[in-house]
Amino acid sequence: MLLCQSRNLSFQGRPPILSNATDNQRSLMEILSRTKFTLAFSNRVSPSVQTHPEREYITARWTDALAAGATIAGVPPRSAPVQSLLWPEAQLDLGTVNRTEGLDVLAPAVREWTPGRARLNYKRSLERLDWRWRFKTLADALGVDGHGLNMELTQVSQIINAI
Repeated sequence: MLLCQSRNLSFQGRPPILSNATDNQRSLMEILSRTKFTLAFSNRVSPSVQTHPEREYITARWTDALAAGATIAGVPPRSAPVQSLLWPEAQLDLGTVNRTEGLDVLAPAVREWTPGRARLNYKRSLERLDWRWRFKTLADALGVDGHGLNMELTQVSQIINAI
């Protein structure tokens, strides 16, 4: 906390986990919507027992934060599939897991942040990360009529165009 305060940064740890899954997700998204940057690190630099030992990927922490408009600060996955999904404003590569060095990169980025970045992250997450686009690709490949899916994607497209 003192390292953050010395750089005029505020920090909130993990949000509380609620027992009701719907309430939990709603609470998480509400908290993330007030967040400029969310910390997340590739399993390459921050391995644990629940992550893949070799393949890099983004987790729900990434997709939820981006959908709420936040930017991911950390060390991003370097895999080509992940990088093809992300856009420059989605991530702030801290280049390190060292707390002091990372905060030195984060502090000026927070000062330069604008609400337009949050809108862009929300828009790009709808364009690139919404699973319905992938379901559409699968439905088309299988020749499955996705009438309900097509209706939802029309609504998503309208939201994207309105942003």
